Amino acid sequence: MTPDSRDFLSETSLLLLGLVALIGLLSFNTYAATPDFNAGFKNLPSLVHLYRYQGKPKSIFGIFIALPRLYVFDNKGHEILEQSGAHDNLKKTLDKTFSERTPIKDSKPLGKWMNKLALMPDTQAYKPGDARFTILEYWASWCEYCFQERDQLLAYFRQHPTMAVNWITVDAD
Repeated sequence: MTPDSRDFLSETSLLLLGLVALIGLLSFNTYAATPDFNAGFKNLPSLVHLYRYQGKPKSIFGIFIALPRLYVFDNKGHEILEQSGAHDNLKKTLDKTFSERTPIKDSKPLGKWMNKLALMPDTQAYKPGDARFTILEYWASWCEYCFQERDQLLAYFRQHPTMAVNWITVDAD
């Protein structure tokens, strides 16, 4: 190995080490600045009832669930929407879902989902009540799209304050 090639290798190594350190620093800052998911639920419209559950999707259903995961059920417990990952236009999707109310064939009814969840100790038991729709949302604190989805849902319900909804969030951390 020539002296020139050793200098090149050490410069390349230092450059790679610096790049790894920079990526680590950026990642740390991103996670350190991540807000509390539940903190965003202040000032919900009065007809939106929030239920928080703690569960690990894999331990609950024996499968991996991509996050965020959103399910919508009608007032009879029939699933009318299932969506995972980032949403381009959640408002448009919800408008269509709430107006059409078409049940998804061969889907699990809401009751089966609720039987699988472990209720968090500081949350009241789920009661369907007079809600026209129930939203079941899986999220995690590390999931950027989960926070975006929550904010879109909050904005939607604030624009529709007379819509009676049960909103069930499941922390998948």
